[in-house]
Amino acid sequence: MNRPKVLIVNDEAAIRDFFHFNLQRRGYEVTDTLGTPEVMALVENEDPDLVILDLMVRGVDGFGLCRRICQSTRSSVIAFNMRGGESDLLRCLEIGVDDYLGKPIGVDELMARVRAVLRNKGSVRAYEAETLALGGEAR
Repeated sequence: MNRPKVLIVNDEAAIRDFFHFNLQRRGYEVTDTLGTPEVMALVENEDPDLVILDLMVRGVDGFGLCRRICQSTRSSVIAFNMRGGESDLLRCLEIGVDDYLGKPIGVDELMARVRAVLRNKGSVRAYEAETLALGGEAR
């Protein structure tokens, strides 16, 4: 069974570790990056099912990157931002982002949104993600 692939883009170690630990624990294949200008190449090479992207990562235009991922790859995108403002939410939805999170982010909300985004894409990997998540630990 192919595990769903998730790429985390964040320059804060604690947040990156939070996402990584909780997703990996539930059976996802997780890669993370600090957020360099080469993020798009990483997305194209890794072909993740989902990219979880901090809009405020140093050295990266978060909104521009979201737009490029949405327009040129099959990856779903969940964007998040410490500000959590409505204008950022609307801008993200207009450029094609699948979901948006404001901080702070709880584990249950994170996992529910990840499952929903992957399920809504209707892919085989999304179904597998749902199965793994409902079963708890990866088998």
